[in-house]
Amino acid sequence: MITLCRYAIPAICNMDLSLGGLSYTAAPFSGWYMCTEIMRNLSDADRYDMLGPIARLLGFDIKDEASMWKEHALATLNEAILHSFAIAAVSLVNHHQVAETFFAWHKGELTTRGYCPANWKWLTPPTASSTMKMYLEGKHWTEYTLFPAYVYAPGWRAYLKHALDLHTIGELARGVLFSSKESQYARLLASKLFKLTGRVVLSTHVVVLFASVSGTTRARAHEAEHWLSKVLGFKLVDLAM
Repeated sequence: MITLCRYAIPAICNMDLSLGGLSYTAAPFSGWYMCTEIMRNLSDADRYDMLGPIARLLGFDIKDEASMWKEHALATLNEAILHSFAIAAVSLVNHHQVAETFFAWHKGELTTRGYCPANWKWLTPPTASSTMKMYLEGKHWTEYTLFPAYVYAPGWRAYLKHALDLHTIGELARGVLFSSKESQYARLLASKLFKLTGRVVLSTHVVVLFASVSGTTRARAHEAEHWLSKVLGFKLVDLAM
């Protein structure tokens, strides 16, 4: 028996929002999964690499490539992912559904704009690819970026270094922070900055907008305010107010 777990909702926080010539570095977003996204996370050789164990449980000899054990394992894994999300009542779409909605959107873009950038590798699913229009029609696509857009961020260390350089906190602060493990909480960074500088860095302003139904997000937002306001100009905004 194999138990595989995956987050129900994909939340993305390592991208910047490029809008109007400005880069918004704290604009996380979330959406919903397509089954083959999770399938690749669990099956790719450079990720969880679970095809072998699944195939062996299905009774295949993974040394015999003629048995097509990878294809059988992929199909079984995909079915298991769809089933597990369905019984948990969590939204999940399959690649055939997405292909239909994409082409409806693509047609509208061509009608209204006259063009539509697309990446064949990202849009063509890793399984049952040739059964979809995009497998052949995608050869006409051209990839380029339209703005506003989300772009991959350089990472938190780059932003922290920029903040340190901007406020000239000094080599000591820079050395202490960059030797800290990534798993440390914001309050540890805040307390170290405050001890090193002896002041609040008010010239850096952070605005956190939050919405909460059960109160959990509100509690996290106030915890961030408590610690970060010690070293930053911090403003908390409740979207429900």
